[in-house]
Amino acid sequence: MPTRRRLLVTSLAAAAGLSGCIGEGGVSLEVSEDAVELPRSEFRLTLRNNSDGVFRTGTKGWRLLKLTDTGPVRVLPVLSHLRSTRLSLESGEEHTWKIEVDAENDGYTWYGERTDDGAGITGLTPGEYELRVNGRVEGDLRESGITVSAPLEVTGEGPELTPTDGVLSVGEKDGVLEITEEMTDDSGIEGIEVERSPEDGADAKTLILAQVLQLRPLRNAVYHLRENGGNVARVETTEAHVDTVIQGFEVYGVGNSTDEEYVFRFDGETYHVSVAP
Repeated sequence: MPTRRRLLVTSLAAAAGLSGCIGEGGVSLEVSEDAVELPRSEFRLTLRNNSDGVFRTGTKGWRLLKLTDTGPVRVLPVLSHLRSTRLSLESGEEHTWKIEVDAENDGYTWYGERTDDGAGITGLTPGEYELRVNGRVEGDLRESGITVSAPLEVTGEGPELTPTDGVLSVGEKDGVLEITEEMTDDSGIEGIEVERSPEDGADAKTLILAQVLQLRPLRNAVYHLRENGGNVARVETTEAHVDTVIQGFEVYGVGNSTDEEYVFRFDGETYHVSVAP
């Protein structure tokens, strides 16, 4: 029988040395399984408010972290794309989502199967993860910010760095790999240019596989550069997919939306990324 795993509750006010923190009987986040097994599994995520006030959270309040030897690494805030993440829970209320974990789906997390109370998570690799929700408890006398979290273990055989099913063509012109992706929306055509560099890149942010797998055009570029021994790849895709890469870099700490170039390390190599002209 599945074991319901309880929360870890952290009061931001307490961490900052302030008074008025939420203690016993506050907000909780629970997962229905001790572990989920790849390639495909599911669990239920329940957010419960046992505080005396109203708990409010928004789409930017959700986090998914992988716990590594060098510390927590933020994977894309996939659960922020649940339809019901921007919600308010009155005292005594709770909300439950069904989350599907699918290593075989190569699409974006939020493009997976999704309902009013569920979503699909793709691209996760085996290991220990932590789900977090940031929000505020609103009462008559105070408003306190809190973070609630719950552990999640992912086991089984995870995905490898492979191209997505949406690659229509791969060719070479003037020493540049040209990759064309399927246009899955009508946001317009844009692209990214990815250069694999021999430089050390010691100061660059290091990304893990679970992060690279979330960004479809980047995933395809890195895979084909490594597979074909190339140094420069240009991926033609949609503006929405390019925006996702830029947003991902912001989340990962690689740069921000105003940067002209993004530099990161992956699997011992340095990569430079820019929006293709």
